[in-house]
Amino acid sequence: MTMSVLMNRLLPKPPLFLQCGLVAFLFLALTPGFGVQYLAWLVPWVVALGLGATLAYYLASGVFLFVVYTFWSRGFPWHFANAIEVGEWRGWIVYLEVLCWLSVVLITAVYLKVLYRRSPDRSGSVTGSERM
Repeated sequence: MTMSVLMNRLLPKPPLFLQCGLVAFLFLALTPGFGVQYLAWLVPWVVALGLGATLAYYLASGVFLFVVYTFWSRGFPWHFANAIEVGEWRGWIVYLEVLCWLSVVLITAVYLKVLYRRSPDRSGSVTGSERM
């Protein structure tokens, strides 16, 4: 909520799509734990940052989800994924999990950078990209 208030005190206010994206990424970046299905929440918002950030997030989350569901299904092809029966993932899946979380944190930082660039400088003019 604090970030929403701060963004709306800026002049000019950032576009609503940018605000929603930052809040969604910030929420998942700061959440101590979440289900893998929550990664889908970020899919529409990352496109506001361009192709590079979009590909980075889609690749990191896609590979992580593929490996997790393959683990839960006890191999490929997937027939039935049972997270309770196979237990917690371990080993190198944890590294993919951390990589995915780091992509969320880095994209949150990119959102903050875009927001900072949009804020007015001392002369009152707006700096940064105006296409958002």
